[in-house]
Amino acid sequence: STRKRAWWVKEVDEPTVEIDWSLMQRHYNYSTQSAAVVAAYPGLDKYNAMESTEKSSSDRLKDNEPGYQLRDMALSSANSGLRIATEAQKFGQIKVQTPEERGVPKWTGPTEEATVMLRAAMVFFGSADIATAAIDEHHQKIIGLTGENPSISYYDKQPPSTATKPVVFGKEPKFSYDEKTKITYLPNVPLYSVTYPV
Repeated sequence: STRKRAWWVKEVDEPTVEIDWSLMQRHYNYSTQSAAVVAAYPGLDKYNAMESTEKSSSDRLKDNEPGYQLRDMALSSANSGLRIATEAQKFGQIKVQTPEERGVPKWTGPTEEATVMLRAAMVFFGSADIATAAIDEHHQKIIGLTGENPSISYYDKQPPSTATKPVVFGKEPKFSYDEKTKITYLPNVPLYSVTYPV
């Protein structure tokens, strides 16, 4: 990052707590938060009972409940609309022209300049700041094996890979998605993570 910090703030490649990366493995999302995992705690019958006694969003809207009032629902719908618009294609709908379509070469420059440019754009779009990190061989182990969490229908059984949508580090230089197998292939090029608060 190019942001100036106090003298006592240090940038390090590893966290202060030592990690034995040889023990780390990519995790399977079946054990992370999902309806199937949440239901495992009270049991399926109690989970279904809780779900069936909950008021619907439309009933809460009609009752003018805080968090479900018209303005809350309008904001939620606007946000969901943006998310849903990107689901038509695996990697979103591209609505802007590429540099090639504009008749100019791709922008290239130093990593620091790219970070400054990305930070400025993200602040413009409402983020307070950004953080970036290279996804090296150690940090690849933090990326989950699947792209989807299992639904409640897989409460007591292993979901098929077409439901969990595996994420694989591929051998090609571009992202790809196999519509038939539902596998996402991450490219065999330097990758970076970008995190940001909104």
